[in-house]
Amino acid sequence: MTPSRRIVLPSEKFRLEEINMPEELASALAGQAVGVDVLPEVPAGTHCLDLDSLPDGLPFQVGDGGIAWNGYWPSRALCTDAGGRTWRLPRHWLTEGVSPVIEASR
Repeated sequence: MTPSRRIVLPSEKFRLEEINMPEELASALAGQAVGVDVLPEVPAGTHCLDLDSLPDGLPFQVGDGGIAWNGYWPSRALCTDAGGRTWRLPRHWLTEGVSPVIEASR
């Protein structure tokens, strides 16, 4: 089971557009509280994978004997809109922090 929580999205619309959210949806959700699924960090080589149903967008490696193992999977925060499309949110939004890149530029 994936842990869920509610977070308040940034009030600046452009922050949502930076994660490729359409302008109309970004305008509607800016500053709003939304439900987020939080997927934990997974160290590499800890899960044997089925070659017929590999995870989308996540690294894996095939070892001896053709056995697939997960690569390193970072923790992920996912938000699903009313249309069923899933958006990957920056992890620092979970802690209401500032991106390390933005903080370094100040």
